[in-house]
Amino acid sequence: VIFLLVTASGCLPWPSPKWSPDGRQIAFVGEDGLWVAEGDTWKTRAVQRSARLVSGPVWSADGSELFFLEASTDCRQIILKRVAAVGGVAVAVHCFPASREVVHGMVFGAGAPDPEKPRAWLHLALNETCGMVALELPIAAEKLHTCVFDLVAWRSLGTFERLLAPAWSPDGSQLACVELGAEGRLGGVRVFAVRGEKIVEGRSMVLSRAHGSDFPPSLAWSPDSRRLVSTDC
Repeated sequence: VIFLLVTASGCLPWPSPKWSPDGRQIAFVGEDGLWVAEGDTWKTRAVQRSARLVSGPVWSADGSELFFLEASTDCRQIILKRVAAVGGVAVAVHCFPASREVVHGMVFGAGAPDPEKPRAWLHLALNETCGMVALELPIAAEKLHTCVFDLVAWRSLGTFERLLAPAWSPDGSQLACVELGAEGRLGGVRVFAVRGEKIVEGRSMVLSRAHGSDFPPSLAWSPDSRRLVSTDC
């Protein structure tokens, strides 16, 4: 099945649509917020109206909720929110301090035709098996870092510079990130292992080609957590 989102704004780097755990629904970001489409009828419904979304949706393990990132109006915070998959009022789960310059310049694109629409998207990855969340945060001038937190006390479990596009393996035991080298070229994929509440660095895999886009690639695990696929815009 190929899912294609066509908008009046032309070809934009929309975050990848996400199938629900039971495979019956698809969540995606439209121009005016978060939407869900039924997989059999393709009937769509609005779940959350917002012009400040800065990530794609992430399903909860049971498919009852969706998580996403939203920028505050002053661009000084990135807010993790959750909302029922059937729609309703979104609840703020946690607020992360952010560099206003990075959010305004890199994410929303200072000088872009429509500065209120994101031109780049932050990656968000949820690991309910281990109670962790990994996300890209603009915490330093002109830089994005991957940060890992526990979902209970919101303690920082690690900050990884120049590592982007975090993706948890389906079994929750591994975290993969894309490593950016000089001049935006891909340095490879770094894979970390989860050992209790610690993120332990594991193997590194080299990608054979240069990163040819202004936007970081995405990583996708195979269902058996043994293989990775990298996609580029």
